Amino acid sequence: MSTRQFHLTPIQHLASVLARRGVPGARRVMVRAGVFDDARWSDAPRRPVRLRWCRATVELDLAEHWERSAWFLGRYHELPLLLLMNSVLKPGDTFVDIGANLGLVSLHAARLVGPRGSVHAYEPNPDVFARLEHHVDSSSFRNITLHPYALAAREDTLMLSVIGKNTGSGTIGTPLPHLAERVTRTHTVPVRPAAHDAPAWAGPNRRIFLKIDVEGAERAILTSLVDFNKELKPLIVTEINPAALRMNGTNAAETRHALEHAGCHGWTFDLRTIAPRRFRPARLALHEPSWPHLRDELWMHPDSPFRVDVDRAAPATHASSAAHTPAQGGAHR
Repeated sequence: MSTRQFHLTPIQHLASVLARRGVPGARRVMVRAGVFDDARWSDAPRRPVRLRWCRATVELDLAEHWERSAWFLGRYHELPLLLLMNSVLKPGDTFVDIGANLGLVSLHAARLVGPRGSVHAYEPNPDVFARLEHHVDSSSFRNITLHPYALAAREDTLMLSVIGKNTGSGTIGTPLPHLAERVTRTHTVPVRPAAHDAPAWAGPNRRIFLKIDVEGAERAILTSLVDFNKELKPLIVTEINPAALRMNGTNAAETRHALEHAGCHGWTFDLRTIAPRRFRPARLALHEPSWPHLRDELWMHPDSPFRVDVDRAAPATHASSAAHTPAQGGAHR
């Protein structure tokens, strides 16, 4: 495909229409249209898309796998997270997006928490932050505060390594040997202790939803926030990425320990089929992801102000499996 003369084929256009409307069978059309065949899109340009649920417009790179998926879907690809947000976030709440990437989740949250609520979006990659800032400035939302630095346990300046084309793949850890050759960019970025910023997150109703996706640095952030989590009992969705955790010298057990130390209970977080082509978030018993796959985990204190909302929206289950496909928007990046 040429960036100068780029046109969707009729079946690609049909796939975009069906996917953005959530029509049953849209994934099959996306597959037939070659949406997931990266080689077909290597020269594709960036194109704007109006996000399905928050009505903000973002510009996404069709040459990059996950941005292209989001462009066709008209939303962030992780559907369990969006469905949970739709069910539990209320006007006046605070949403903290640590690892905001291009802002699709932050923009979604901004609509849900409304003018009385607030969104804090953290993105240390300067190239990505410029696109995030443009997306927010171009939107109608004025309740989003942008932070161009990383959070961790202490103040520092570290090297951020971007692996491959995925804008969400930047890590402050040391790339594993087999990934080092895939590093496409490096940036020296400022790092601040999460506990320093946390007091600003407590809005009037003290309901705080933390989404943490920082390519293996989750433990450092959660360790810094133990006292904050004990006091304000936020709802937390955090990624468990075995390879990224290893690059940061830690693992899933150590990450979970910081949450358990704050009195939180955790579940593996995914989708459950409730009817043909209909899904809802589900909390499954914690389990280790199979290498190298990712999982999101949901953590909550028993006295969390979100407890009733989460119990209703994402019932806990001991089922051994949940519906999951990348196109429907599971935890894979």
